[in-house]
Amino acid sequence: MTPGRQGGIALLDNYTMSKALLNDDEKSDLLTALTALNQTPFKVNESALHKLASLFGHQNTDWIEISFSSWNDSAEEESIFKLLKTAIINQKIITFLYASAQGENLRRSVEPLKLFFKGGFWYLYGFCRFRQDFRFFKLKRLKDLKLSNENFQRIIPVNLNMQEKSSSPQIKLILRLEQTLAYRVYDEFTEIEKQPDGYFHVTLMMPDNNWLYSYLLSFGAECEVLAPAKVRQRLQQIIRQLSEKYQ
Repeated sequence: MTPGRQGGIALLDNYTMSKALLNDDEKSDLLTALTALNQTPFKVNESALHKLASLFGHQNTDWIEISFSSWNDSAEEESIFKLLKTAIINQKIITFLYASAQGENLRRSVEPLKLFFKGGFWYLYGFCRFRQDFRFFKLKRLKDLKLSNENFQRIIPVNLNMQEKSSSPQIKLILRLEQTLAYRVYDEFTEIEKQPDGYFHVTLMMPDNNWLYSYLLSFGAECEVLAPAKVRQRLQQIIRQLSEKYQ
């Protein structure tokens, strides 16, 4: 170490941090985490990242690329993230219009606690004053987001459940899907049985609400619901209504 030009100290060009503080794997993990964070709307200072890499003796921090962005990112999305970050850190109440899977479009007052990225989507986790319970809110469905001056005092539950709550009862489905849907079968399901005729049989639990039928219809004629019977009957009604519209 030598005296700095404006006081303090300066490190030698080839100085690296002692392994007694962080070993090589820990240094690499830290740099990887910061590099990944830099791909989110919460940017890490590039200069700080390069300084850490130099201090750790790592020359290559660009070995992995993680993108949390969508194909149609906009300045509006970035402003939403900034507002939510401010609200969470400063414990400020937020309000917004939210379109639920049940077809409701209500203004919510929420105590924001944390942001989650799961299943390809960003979610806000917070305490909904309208429902008087903890809820997940998909960021894509938040409209007219406003930051209030009201503070709240609440902490995240220790037994945080990462599953999004639904007021709809769960229903067990058995689907039969054609081979042409293999890309969606492997992307979206876990309990999969490949049949001798090439079809896929899939078993899953889903919320029994309007969203379910929109989801099933998104597979088109290449998907058949084998069970339960009431879902088959409801799909028949919807298909008849669609047919009447296009006659």
